[in-house]
Amino acid sequence: MLGFWRRPTIEAMLEAIRPCGVALRDGVLPEALLRKQTPWDRGRTRAMIEKRGFEMLLVAMGDDPYDYEAGKPLDPYCDDVWHFDVEFIEDHGAYRTIVERLRRMTAGDLVFDRVADFVDVEGAVAWVELTSAGKVERINLVVNDDWTDGAIFSEMQRRLAATGSPRRFAEQGLGQDCLIVCQTPEKLKALNRATGLSFRVMK
Repeated sequence: MLGFWRRPTIEAMLEAIRPCGVALRDGVLPEALLRKQTPWDRGRTRAMIEKRGFEMLLVAMGDDPYDYEAGKPLDPYCDDVWHFDVEFIEDHGAYRTIVERLRRMTAGDLVFDRVADFVDVEGAVAWVELTSAGKVERINLVVNDDWTDGAIFSEMQRRLAATGSPRRFAEQGLGQDCLIVCQTPEKLKALNRATGLSFRVMK
């Protein structure tokens, strides 16, 4: 039996949150969480993640990995949590990325035939168009430099609820960034108990 002073390993933490609906994608090994995020990044170490516990583990799981040698983004390590920085809106495609990542987190409960967006920061114009069953809906969004308009999350939450899904988007604030999950109330409570974090359903 481990002494009370021993920090849980990455593997032990992963096992603790698996019943809460948060897990690495099939084929992704824990070592992937140590990957450098930028060419200048030294990468995370096991000791770093294990010292900072579940918060750092979920940040690593929810980051958007990028292969700088190949010059292309990689698939997320985990479809169940997203580490999101609110200074995300730079150009066309930003809001489409948000919608598609949130959709992916719903495990098929939220479906769109097509997602398109337009972002002109200097012109103060931004919108997302969602197409479902031939119907196109446009969501106009507020431009504030590269800050994300929180209305996009409210709209996705409303549409998710309208499907009858028991899942809801929830967040754990980390300052300028946050962790986002999409879980049932029961699994969200279990995740908070397992991690000691305080995910709250997004409005």
